[in-house]
Amino acid sequence: MLRSDDNGYTWGSPVKIGEGLNECAPLHLGEGRWLAAIRTTAGRDLRLFASDDDGATWTDRGPVTKADEHPAHLLRLRDGRILLSYGNRNAGQTGVEALLSADEGSTWSAPLRLIELPKVDLGYPGSVQLPDGKVLTAYYARQGPGCDNYHMGVVIWSVPEAD
Repeated sequence: MLRSDDNGYTWGSPVKIGEGLNECAPLHLGEGRWLAAIRTTAGRDLRLFASDDDGATWTDRGPVTKADEHPAHLLRLRDGRILLSYGNRNAGQTGVEALLSADEGSTWSAPLRLIELPKVDLGYPGSVQLPDGKVLTAYYARQGPGCDNYHMGVVIWSVPEAD
């Protein structure tokens, strides 16, 4: 992780979050706290890392998805929950899924299936919450509804009510 205190004009020394990781999805929680969902190179899952000192040090909280469920995007919803969206690349389960956390990433909901897709080459979701509270999640896929080639797709969906 690199940090700039002057809007990107200069950068401090890099901080290594962990070994065997790539494709980091960071989320600033406020007050010096961060979460990062990061794809592992060996297990091909997502691991969750946390920092309480504005990224100077990181704690590995363990896996948050299973193998071939990656890469991630994190979003703070207006109701305070955290949304983690990712691509599920497991044969017979391919699509885009999401998890919700009401406790800053300590625990997560069961997976929410956002869209089923026929091919394994998919993912890289990004989500935004719309003014009406729904979430728009964009993703790329090799094939999908109405398209037989690589494309960017979007799904607009309603977030389940908080418990």
